[in-house]
Amino acid sequence: MRPLAEDILSYCDSAAEVAEEALLSHRGPQSSALVIQNSFTDTSSRSLSEISDQERRNLEAVLERPAVARLVTRNDAGVEEVIYITPSGAPRAMIGNARVASYRSAVGKLAAQPIGQDVDLHDGRFVELRAKTTFKPERQGRGWNAYGSVVETAERTPRTIVSLRALLDALPEEDALQLLEAALRGGDPLVFEGIRRTVVERMSLREQPLLDQYQDAIFRRPLDSQMLILGPPGSGKTTTLIKRLGLKIDQEYLTEDEKRLVAASVSGGARHGTSWLMFSPSELLRQYVKEAFAREQVPASNQQMVVWDRFRDGIARDTLGILRSGNSKGANRKPDLQNLLPTTIVSQTDWYDDFIAWQRQKFWSELNQVAQGLRDDTGPGASDLIKQLVSLVETSARLPSPSAFPAFRRYERGVRDIAAALIEGINTELRKAFAEQMRADGALFDRLLAFVQALDEDPDDLDDGDLDDDEDDVRDGRLSREAAFDVYIRAVRAQARAIAVGRRLPPKSRNARIIEWIGDRLPPRKTLVDIGKRARHAAALRRLSNPMRAYLRLLPLRYRGFRAERASEGRWYADVPYARADLSPLEIDLLVLGVLRSTRELLALPELTAGGEDILLERVVGLFRTQILIDEATDFSALQLACMAALADPVADSFAACGDFNQRITDWGVRSLAEIAWISPKLRTERIEVTYRHSRQLNALAHRIASLTNDSHEEAALPAHVENEGVMPVLGIGLDGEALVDWLDQRIGEVEKITGALPSLAVLVNTEQEVVPLAEKLGRALEARNIRCTPCLGGQATGDDGDVRVFDIQHIKGLEFEGVFFVGVDRLAEARPDLFNKYLYVGTTRAAMYLGMTTERELPATLNSIADAFGTSWSNSERASLSL
Repeated sequence: MRPLAEDILSYCDSAAEVAEEALLSHRGPQSSALVIQNSFTDTSSRSLSEISDQERRNLEAVLERPAVARLVTRNDAGVEEVIYITPSGAPRAMIGNARVASYRSAVGKLAAQPIGQDVDLHDGRFVELRAKTTFKPERQGRGWNAYGSVVETAERTPRTIVSLRALLDALPEEDALQLLEAALRGGDPLVFEGIRRTVVERMSLREQPLLDQYQDAIFRRPLDSQMLILGPPGSGKTTTLIKRLGLKIDQEYLTEDEKRLVAASVSGGARHGTSWLMFSPSELLRQYVKEAFAREQVPASNQQMVVWDRFRDGIARDTLGILRSGNSKGANRKPDLQNLLPTTIVSQTDWYDDFIAWQRQKFWSELNQVAQGLRDDTGPGASDLIKQLVSLVETSARLPSPSAFPAFRRYERGVRDIAAALIEGINTELRKAFAEQMRADGALFDRLLAFVQALDEDPDDLDDGDLDDDEDDVRDGRLSREAAFDVYIRAVRAQARAIAVGRRLPPKSRNARIIEWIGDRLPPRKTLVDIGKRARHAAALRRLSNPMRAYLRLLPLRYRGFRAERASEGRWYADVPYARADLSPLEIDLLVLGVLRSTRELLALPELTAGGEDILLERVVGLFRTQILIDEATDFSALQLACMAALADPVADSFAACGDFNQRITDWGVRSLAEIAWISPKLRTERIEVTYRHSRQLNALAHRIASLTNDSHEEAALPAHVENEGVMPVLGIGLDGEALVDWLDQRIGEVEKITGALPSLAVLVNTEQEVVPLAEKLGRALEARNIRCTPCLGGQATGDDGDVRVFDIQHIKGLEFEGVFFVGVDRLAEARPDLFNKYLYVGTTRAAMYLGMTTERELPATLNSIADAFGTSWSNSERASLSL
């Protein structure tokens, strides 16, 4: 063991020195003197003056952690070789007599394989993994050290070295307690058999420098894969996702096929490193995942790490025109609107499919009606052109499909020229009429300007008639004089169109209020009827010249018609009051997905790939990212996940999500593999079966809780050779107020006595309103132990690592603690019977070693079958865990 320790620490000194020299050269004038290579299989080299930001980050990572594994391999000729594996980039192909390779390289996958495995390096060579030592190096004042190094060979079970430095020289004072504990357990105080679990000392995502064999296979899937990673709590799903992103944005380690995809993507190679989005269901989890990205040397901004609700509302308002903004018409978001039937929430894919089929048929039916209105056109030079266009609409309407849109392009210019001439004639006539009015009232125009600028829109009174002109609306806060006059012209045209067909403008619309202000200064009714006919004719021509534009832009308005019709039939919608312009969050999801999928469908048409067809198409293309990732995917609905998948650049179509159906704690969350298949036909599930978080006792309890609602649930496997023995969870019945606080105080004291130093602990309550009161009461009780208790409102991480934290259960997804106390579970069972077992599973599986659960009254009947898994206290428990 001593030669092994000496080799590892010597390598760390040399690797850190090489990385430091490379970084200094990169910053200095003589940067051409050194070269950088990424693995011993990579023969390319470049001047350090040209190294990328990614390579700089890789060098900085080597300075912090020179390697995480030492491997011994043997090739077909029987020659053994030592390879050091770095977490990201490698500073040189050779350091001393050892090869150096990034974990991201093809060689790096050796570190994830079991001893004795023959591994294909994809360059025509096979090697056998003979030995592996994993370690976490730390730079200390007098050099490098590593604690908890695990040595694996074929000859014996894994062994753990408490401290490499302690094998080589005098024992550091800070190691004394660890070595004493090891000696008390028997055997060599520096080396012991097996692998000891690590205590969760702080609130964060678990650090895992290397993946296991199954995680590694997922990590290396091609860039254009679509996958959902399923696994139990603590199985490293999120870690696998993060490491995969680190690999796939580092272009040095992409395959040639992947590089071609990147080059052809919207972002291209130059912006590939930032062309990704990761969606999280909560702000707390987003922050901790962001910390994990930093550990992987992956820059992650708030524009890339996003919470779905905020992101969706932003693009619905500012990009897609679904929600109203200062510069566009649209609907109003109503977060508390509950206008969907419960059956709709659990059948969202059927609801969406019904809407898309309805609106597609509606669009082509209306387009056909517009075409029929043009049948009698006899305008000079226009007849043949219009007849051909009408015939095309009739043919397309019989088999409605967006694939028909390109055929309209050949008519677009000629038809729009005819329409433009009609509109120009109308506008000239209206300008003359207004000029006559100004003869009698010289201040008329200034008053019109002031009135128009002060106007606002009532979105509840919008209809597709407002968009008949097929022109971009102007919504600037301060209109120019010309723009204000154009608003007046368009209002008169709208009034004329309405008169021509015997209808009225929506009374609260901007057009109607302008017409009311104009009053008797309007042209005579006979003139308006004539103008209206010509305006409707021009609008029909414009609509037919580019129907794709109306197909995309008017989809939200067609939804209003769909909702009204289905509500009258008693389908999908609850009988509750709401305005026509109001949308609930799930309705916004539906519309965002409708626009995104429709756009992708159009972009897939070869005739439209050149771009420039419509500003909305361009805006959607601007949303595309080369990689899309989702954490805790089962908390999102199938529609939400489909929206995220639709944001993936179609060239790579890269989509990777992770989750666990047993941890779904939203009413709308995805429930089955059938819904997953609906999202994308390419989407495949990948399973991880090993949990690295739980003791044997808590893993068994998690299985029993999951089995309450899933008879086919299989117990997660625990990692081999790891000391997973723990203590029984404890249960307190009939505890409230001071009795609850006293019970928590005693249990926390027991944990501290067992562990010697207080690990990370969390208390989970049922509602946000309970967080502060319980934290204050418990904090006073813990003052005698010099322990602070911190309320974490809204799931925000506050306080220090040594504090006991209090959370609302709804904010705790994705985190882990050494100990968790879940209080008042009987009240949760009463308040949320539909999701109680899910919340129970999520709450209890946050604990790695110590779990306490309480009720205010009796244990819920559904839990009687698992009551035997609990004890009453930890007062007689032996020391259960040791941090390495």
